[in-house]
Amino acid sequence: MRNGCIADSLSEPEFDILPNVFSICFHVRNYSQINENDFGVNFGVNFGVNETECKVMELMLKNPQIRTQEIADILGFTKRNVEYAIRTLKSAGFVERIGADKNGYWAVKPVKSET
Repeated sequence: MRNGCIADSLSEPEFDILPNVFSICFHVRNYSQINENDFGVNFGVNFGVNETECKVMELMLKNPQIRTQEIADILGFTKRNVEYAIRTLKSAGFVERIGADKNGYWAVKPVKSET
């Protein structure tokens, strides 16, 4: 377990051995400090996000107030394609729209919630 954590650039697990209880604490990555450079090929492969969805999230990180049509224009896609990518990202828990359509913003959360 230790070797696996170290190989994945994580802290070593903490083992707690008591007379009747044995527990292991694994540390996870902190994804709260992300930026647009974090959405490369590995992110897509690791989290099941396609290239279009990665590009959409990058643009949302650069400009949280960006509109769907602006994303489509920048990427050269139709608005409908971008709306589909956003729907997919929302359902996977990677993005959330905060506020109204006209004056809200995008919150990018590249970790699936386990709830």
